[in-house]
Amino acid sequence: MSSRMDFQLDRTVEILRSTPATLRALLGDVSDPWIRCDEGPDTWSPYDIVGHMIHGEKTDWIGRMRRLAAKRWLNYSTRSKRCVKRTCGL
Repeated sequence: MSSRMDFQLDRTVEILRSTPATLRALLGDVSDPWIRCDEGPDTWSPYDIVGHMIHGEKTDWIGRMRRLAAKRWLNYSTRSKRCVKRTCGL
């Protein structure tokens, strides 16, 4: 049985803190063709996803965290959900 996890800042920080090491472990030894390929229209490559994360970190992370904290749940777009599911093998 799964349960919904309510937003908790300390848990969010835990994930954010581990993200760079996780990305290095997953992508650090992968050749460029794998990093830059996607699965066709409306899909993102690992390069695009990491670039999106960097852009968000540099330009919008405080506003995004405020919105997430206010909603207390993640409201991904359909495109983002497909991307996460495909990337995580779900």
